Amino acid sequence: MKRRDLLATAGLAGLGLAIHTGTDRAAALGPAAGRGWTGSPVGLAETFLDDVDSTRHGTWAVGVTLLEGFQDTRPLTLRWQNGRWAATPNPVRTHSVLSSVAVAGRDEVWAVGVDYADPQAPQPLALRWNGRGWRVVEPPPVPTGAFGNVVAAPDGSVWVAGWADIDGAERGVVYRYADGRWQPLLDGLEQSINGNALLVSSATDAWLALNPGLVHFNGKSWSPVEEFPADGSQILTGLTAAGPDDLWGVGVEHSQSGERPLAVHYDGGSWSTVAVPEESAQLYDVAIWDGRAVAVGERFIEQPDGIVIFKPYVLEHRRQAFVPVDPPKVPAKATGVLTGLVAGRSRLWTVGGVAEAAFAAYRG
Repeated sequence: MKRRDLLATAGLAGLGLAIHTGTDRAAALGPAAGRGWTGSPVGLAETFLDDVDSTRHGTWAVGVTLLEGFQDTRPLTLRWQNGRWAATPNPVRTHSVLSSVAVAGRDEVWAVGVDYADPQAPQPLALRWNGRGWRVVEPPPVPTGAFGNVVAAPDGSVWVAGWADIDGAERGVVYRYADGRWQPLLDGLEQSINGNALLVSSATDAWLALNPGLVHFNGKSWSPVEEFPADGSQILTGLTAAGPDDLWGVGVEHSQSGERPLAVHYDGGSWSTVAVPEESAQLYDVAIWDGRAVAVGERFIEQPDGIVIFKPYVLEHRRQAFVPVDPPKVPAKATGVLTGLVAGRSRLWTVGGVAEAAFAAYRG
């Protein structure tokens, strides 16, 4: 799943532009369907969803509620029950954001992000659902930092990635939570900036998308993947696996002409770029659905007056390339972005924000 540094690059920024241009409000988002998509209204205005996870144990989504003219936020935790989204109360009352969720079991769900109670020293935020309610899990003891991605590993452990101040320097970090404690997995990340997305196959096989670059974990340390430049021109924010030798990543490529979608594939031996449309867009997450890689993000459209608006964006891998396909249907004048994507047991879920409100839709 995906991954991004606390909505800064698109989520709230895209939503902020929607607010600025005066688009339709949440009430306009009925259960409409784009081709293959069914809208799943959240019914909450002035909110945003950043991530979704769905397993046989349930479907959950997380994001933020926007307060005080969108200058303050509170964590938003939603559960799909009886054909509708239901908010689940959580104990966090400070300015904070949730950016990733992982369903580890029927009575174990994790959500992570950042707590801005002290704006000068934000702290990693981790919440754990025990079947009855959410509680805050004490984060690793760092002066400042943030969690951007959480993954439930096959062995039952929970991994998180993000950034933190380590020995006086901000760097990418990964921690594994098992037996009630955080285990730092930091060797090899000394020169990194931020951990965007994790893909964990086992305790000795994991991948971490950095800002920039990609690294691989062998059970002891992280090592850089040579195929990816370290100059910041390519940034991955989403990773997924169709099999042990069939991995996919998506993100953004920065060039003199602007932002372009980025997609990569691993065949068991090396990583290579995959053809994408030549248009101004950014991808945030990727999943395997019906045997194909699907990616979501936002497309940038410059208006005659020079204002750039954002539109939900979906690509699907067909015949060696990613091609645009219909996104979920939204009001014609609404701006929006899709930031989270996951293939559940019987549905492909996506979430984000459209027209000042949290948005969710599914296929299947």
